[in-house]
Amino acid sequence: MAPDDDDPERRARGWRLLGALLREQRRGLAIGVTLGVAWSAGKVAVPQLTRWAVDRGIVGGGSLWWWSGLILVAGVVVGINTGLRRWYAFRESRWLETRLRERLYAHLLALHVGFHDRAQTGQLMIRASSDLQLIQGFVVMIPLTLSNLAMIVAVVVVLVITDPVLAVVALA
Repeated sequence: MAPDDDDPERRARGWRLLGALLREQRRGLAIGVTLGVAWSAGKVAVPQLTRWAVDRGIVGGGSLWWWSGLILVAGVVVGINTGLRRWYAFRESRWLETRLRERLYAHLLALHVGFHDRAQTGQLMIRASSDLQLIQGFVVMIPLTLSNLAMIVAVVVVLVITDPVLAVVALA
């Protein structure tokens, strides 16, 4: 463990840097989250549409083609948004990793030559690589996690609307 890993001010500077970089990428992250919410809506809609297709299309004598078409559209929305939300999540995380890697490289070049005489090159490389991969993993999970949370909220709402007592029992 490095001597200043416990320094709260250094840790705060790191979080501020990450926050500033994420703010610069807020458009791409917002697109990823929006696509994720659309994915969640499609995932939750398919079972509801299937229920309505049975209730209104088969039992109620309505058009099964209509309901089948809606289910197909919801499935296409899910499929497209699955790929796009992951693409945006990985794109933004790789872009952030690249920017941090460039900053780190510039910082290492600016250090005094004596530092490089004392520091082990392998330790610098592995530490930089592993830390950047951890940050990249954190950023890639932002749209994925928020879309999963949106799906949980949507499922809870559907449960409560369908049967509040059963919803409380299921959630307990």
